[in-house]
Amino acid sequence: MKKFVKLISLLLVLFMMVAAFAACNKKEGPEKEKGPSTSVSGGENDLEVINWEGLEYRVLGKNSSTNAWAKHFEVWCEDGEMPEDVMGKAVWQRNQDMSENYGIEVKGYLDTKCNDLAKTAIESGDDMYDLMLISPEKFNPLAVEGKLLDLYTLDYINLDHDGWMDYPNENLTMGGKLFYTTNKFLVQDKNRYWGVFYNRDMAAELNLGYFEDWVFDGTWTIDKVIEVAKKATYEKDGQPGIGKGDNWGVGCDEYYNVTQLFYGVGFRLSDIDATGYPSLVGATNDMISRLDSVFDLVLNKEAFWCDEQYGKVDWNDCAVQMFERGNVLIEPIVLSELQTKSSAVSFSFGVLPNPKYDERQEKYYTIPNLGNGSLLGVPVTVCDVPFAGYALELITEKSVNTTYRAFIEVTCKL
Repeated sequence: MKKFVKLISLLLVLFMMVAAFAACNKKEGPEKEKGPSTSVSGGENDLEVINWEGLEYRVLGKNSSTNAWAKHFEVWCEDGEMPEDVMGKAVWQRNQDMSENYGIEVKGYLDTKCNDLAKTAIESGDDMYDLMLISPEKFNPLAVEGKLLDLYTLDYINLDHDGWMDYPNENLTMGGKLFYTTNKFLVQDKNRYWGVFYNRDMAAELNLGYFEDWVFDGTWTIDKVIEVAKKATYEKDGQPGIGKGDNWGVGCDEYYNVTQLFYGVGFRLSDIDATGYPSLVGATNDMISRLDSVFDLVLNKEAFWCDEQYGKVDWNDCAVQMFERGNVLIEPIVLSELQTKSSAVSFSFGVLPNPKYDERQEKYYTIPNLGNGSLLGVPVTVCDVPFAGYALELITEKSVNTTYRAFIEVTCKL
């Protein structure tokens, strides 16, 4: 139970937002008038055309030589040549468009220590980056300390454009200010969204149904997961007792994975009050019921397997491998595992959102991985603020039908 208490503590995030200003010298760019904060939406690109005469748009983000999902692959092509893969081509073509038609040179400053570099650059007061793509858990303290610009105040930013997303903007607005969010330029965070994979072949063999149908008709709930998980848990390896070699309804490696289910059923410890700031929800009967609904699954020894429950996780033989061997019906996991799963399994599998609390819940909820996902924000150290706003809006609008579409069509649909 102590492990679950630790998980609950991860869910509580309170924000105290303050404004801040930084004095610096403006970058040498073209003479221009400040644009409106909003514009008419609907086209692929609604911005007025300005030639920025080769200004570099400096984007700080993650890099990784070992994990492709950890790298901000949507930012730029390092060697300057058009790659052969579809996603790489989309990045290259978008950036070429920005260079040739707007005089903006996108430059990715990608590093494994981008979180530390962001903090160091801001604290030193250096104008080093126009945009920061760092972990969600690292953005909050920067906002609290007044080290990020309010996106609502930036010239050229049009949050009504299709390149932006209403739900995260609304839920990350604190006191009328938006210091960090996501959009359709940023896709690494979507690659780290939590969802569930399920073994379609096993579901068919057990006559459980086609789970996607429940998603579309709004009946994919935590109770439905418990129902099918119990039916899929049974003796398989011929050894006394039910263990790792047997069949399980739901399997995960760590209790950390369970946090996605809490978010999915709408469990919250805080909410935005009438003043626009977070306030504690408290232990209401509704929140307790949502908490209990997840416990009904993960504490059920006849439906749920967790490696951590039986000691230290053996990463060479854990729930991931159990699912790939065909011994687990449902696995809570991040979307970036799609490519790995497609080559590791011999059965058909589906990708589903986290289950709802009940059928009355209107939306399916998920979050990006807190440590290995990312959000975007503009540091207060930016000198040419209009340029930072323009370039962010431009790369966002240009990404809708290029990199974002490529990510959905190729990475998500394989």
